[in-house]
Amino acid sequence: VPATVDLREWMRVLALERAFSNYDSYGFQRGKNMYAYMPSNRLWQLLIWDVDFSFGLGSAGQTTNALFGNENDAVIARLKNYPPFQRLFWASLKELVDGPFTVEKAEPQMLMRFDALVANNAANQHPASVSTWLRDRRTFILSQLADVASPLSVDLPAQVNTNANYLAVTGTAPVEADRITVNGVGWAPEWLSLNQWRIYLPLAEGTNALRIHAVDARGDPIGAAPMDRVVVTSASSEPAAGRVVINEIMYQSPAAGAAYVELHNTSGATWY
Repeated sequence: VPATVDLREWMRVLALERAFSNYDSYGFQRGKNMYAYMPSNRLWQLLIWDVDFSFGLGSAGQTTNALFGNENDAVIARLKNYPPFQRLFWASLKELVDGPFTVEKAEPQMLMRFDALVANNAANQHPASVSTWLRDRRTFILSQLADVASPLSVDLPAQVNTNANYLAVTGTAPVEADRITVNGVGWAPEWLSLNQWRIYLPLAEGTNALRIHAVDARGDPIGAAPMDRVVVTSASSEPAAGRVVINEIMYQSPAAGAAYVELHNTSGATWY
């Protein structure tokens, strides 16, 4: 799936529709008002179309309307319930409640437009009720986010001794975490559950000082302060030269953007 669709973009769209309760949309109750498109050499995107029911309008306009369930498409329901993908949905909701769903951000925009309508003698209605709905909806979403909250943690003691030249590191992270960084380098983790991650780190011979943290999709650090660990390995280092080789080349592929070079590790003892 991640090789086919832009999952983060899809989950941001689906989260937005749920957040302001537009049940008249794909991924919600009615399965409509959405386009899917694939730009050249990119993944499938979603484009919202025709927003009629939002901010309290319609049968699904309650501020406590559920964030899961009533998906018109079983595939979307499966995507949202698969923990590695569900993380992106929760992260998108977190992005909303920390930004555009705050009254401080939304209310000035609404009042500016209301004042313009008044100044031009156009039909208008004061947006106070929308501000109230937005505030209550945000409170509900925050309560749901609290149920999936998790601190940043690393399942390693202060010092680890090993005879291997790599180490599997596990831990937990908040749903908005996108990468686990080690000494400032970002690693795409394997998400074992909604909050549990695992990465495999190559180790240099001898002592390895590791500073582990997490960043969001924008690369901004999140959670508590970085966690420091020391890993000492007795494994001997083998140079990559002569062991990491070009295994296959796809040159001048008949499909645009499909050229590649494949690398292969011939060593039976060293992980690169």
